[in-house]
Amino acid sequence: LESVSPRHFPGFDWHYPHITKVRETLARVTSGQCKRLILSLPPQHGKSSILTVPYPVYRLCRDPRLRVAVGAYNQTHANRFSRKSRRIAAECLELSKERKAANEWETAAGGYYVAVGLGAGITGLPVDLLIVDDPVKSAAEAMSATERENVWEWWTDSLFTRLSKDAAVILVMTRWHSEDLAGRLRKQGGWEEVVFRAIDDDGNALCPALHPIEQLREAQGHSPISFEALYQQRPLDLQGGFFRNLEKV
Repeated sequence: LESVSPRHFPGFDWHYPHITKVRETLARVTSGQCKRLILSLPPQHGKSSILTVPYPVYRLCRDPRLRVAVGAYNQTHANRFSRKSRRIAAECLELSKERKAANEWETAAGGYYVAVGLGAGITGLPVDLLIVDDPVKSAAEAMSATERENVWEWWTDSLFTRLSKDAAVILVMTRWHSEDLAGRLRKQGGWEEVVFRAIDDDGNALCPALHPIEQLREAQGHSPISFEALYQQRPLDLQGGFFRNLEKV
């Protein structure tokens, strides 16, 4: 995976311990051992740099006929991932000159990459690899039952229905709410889950080179409740004016 094009991520160390574990987990997805993966990471710990942007390209390099879709909380954000991936792909793959839109491009061998925002569909296009990166934009949306239901319907009606027989799905996100997409999928069962907390039980930072413990403690002091959800992957609910911890991830 690192060999795809590390120069596109200057200053990023592909050998941080938590990134090494992510890479090991992705190797299981690549080999077909893992078909359903939930990856929960704190903000700014490399989830897009190691997974969302380069991993589809890596897979297309291995199989230029692969059919890939990447979803995000809106189309603009999904297109941003697509453009970054395509820049890398242009250096290591032969790409089609006919389909090269911001939200959809092809390899010369017939594989493709489709970027899709929340609420949009992938009509008529089967998918072998689906990556959903943070389907919720903000805490306000996460706390809205209506918005959570919109995300769930997007998954059930627009994304899941496009999966091919042996498709792999990766959901990568910071947790917001016990009933967010990750929470609902894990309750269904059949998903492998890898969780990274910003501060471990011994008080150590997950990756001091990216976010030292002092910075994390500062963030924790600003908003302990949000910190538990976003950084520690322990989502909280707001009910009746009181925060109640509904789960221990």
